[in-house]
Amino acid sequence: MRILIAVFAVAISFVLSVFFLRLPSLYYMLIVLIATTFLSARYPTVYVCLLIVIYEKFFETIDLGIPHWMFEDITLVLLFCGIVVQLIKNHFLIKNITKNIYFIYMLLIIILVNLSTFFSSVFVFGQTVNSVLFRTRPFFLYFIFVYLFLANISVKNISKIFCFLTVSSLIVAVLSIIDARLLGGGKIFKFAMTDGVSGERLGMSRISTYSFVLSWIYFYFLSVFKYSINNKDRILSIFCIFLIIYQITFVSMMRQLYVMLALTTVVFVFRWHSNIKKMLLCLFSVLLVCTILVCLFNPTIIRESFFYKIYDKTNYEAFHTSKGSIAIRMDGIKYFYSYFKKNILLGIGVMSSTFRDSPVRIGLQRGYNFADLGLFSILYRFGLTSILLIVLILFTVFKDLKYLLNIYLNKEKNIIESIFYLFICMVILIPSSTIFFKDNEILYYGILFYFLYRFKFESTRYKTLGNS
Repeated sequence: MRILIAVFAVAISFVLSVFFLRLPSLYYMLIVLIATTFLSARYPTVYVCLLIVIYEKFFETIDLGIPHWMFEDITLVLLFCGIVVQLIKNHFLIKNITKNIYFIYMLLIIILVNLSTFFSSVFVFGQTVNSVLFRTRPFFLYFIFVYLFLANISVKNISKIFCFLTVSSLIVAVLSIIDARLLGGGKIFKFAMTDGVSGERLGMSRISTYSFVLSWIYFYFLSVFKYSINNKDRILSIFCIFLIIYQITFVSMMRQLYVMLALTTVVFVFRWHSNIKKMLLCLFSVLLVCTILVCLFNPTIIRESFFYKIYDKTNYEAFHTSKGSIAIRMDGIKYFYSYFKKNILLGIGVMSSTFRDSPVRIGLQRGYNFADLGLFSILYRFGLTSILLIVLILFTVFKDLKYLLNIYLNKEKNIIESIFYLFICMVILIPSSTIFFKDNEILYYGILFYFLYRFKFESTRYKTLGNS
């Protein structure tokens, strides 16, 4: 019931924000200030949900008359307003946050990003300070960890936030399927074409929004199916799993995410059924079914199928240097390496694409998109230090997750296991991943850090209850 109230409150806040945008800016700012103060102090869980909705640009559905890049800035401003409110509420007591390992990691990421940008971009590559001054601001969204810490969000409230993510992701999945398959695209998610969608793929509308949360929730339902003893819950989880798979495969059409989820699901199955005979039986069954399908279907029908088209397109892109996107990315990796050599330790920093001599600008003119280089974009941008930091964070994350999976039960265990497989998914194809350093996922990494900290903080009580 409380989750429904939270979702309703977020919806009301959204409607009010759209309405008040029509008012003079002074009145709008005053109303936003009052609403921010009230929600962030009284209902921090709802406030976090509201920040997520704004961060996701209201799921690309309604034109608020502002550029898309500004949503991150609005989220950041509201986040720091909420932190100030919590500081006042707590009488400026930080509660030993500086001793928290995830807070330290968060600060190290922000320090590294700014150090790389201002040292490399300005002193090595000669960019002006003004051109890079605000380029690193998305990384300050990691301070969602500080807000959650000051608000003292409990495991119970974490479950509420996660419930909001679950419900909203399923709604987005259903609506995007309706939009792409029944309405032709661009009717519900009107502005997805400008952020998250690259036109059409293979003659079908390609809508991609909320992908990070969708993949996270996919692993949650896998965990529910694994641990639930209620048949209704297991049937519902299977339905939700196939719903998300359908959305990612036939609507988002994100090959990288699809492969990552598929490989991680294999890891999930192997960890679930460790018995070799069962695994061999499952593998033999899958191969047998595939063989029968290939024999029964007409080859023409197979060549016209979506999966064959994806395979054919991927094969083409991998081996055609002049046009294939995969081959172009490989050339981009070679091209940007010449700039990376100038500062291997800190990289080239976050550069402005509008600056005349910027490597990013020059690369774009030659057809190389720096943002498409996966892990190499992190390495080149923030140097070897960033890779070492990623390894260190992942070591801590998996160490804590392994510990927590042996402590918690029921719904909390499902959430923890979903986080575990989410990170497995990121690691499994890490050359194409931008883990911890991707602009449009920073808010979620801050939330994940807090979830892990809070579960570990309260694990003593669960351990005591488990032993009693």
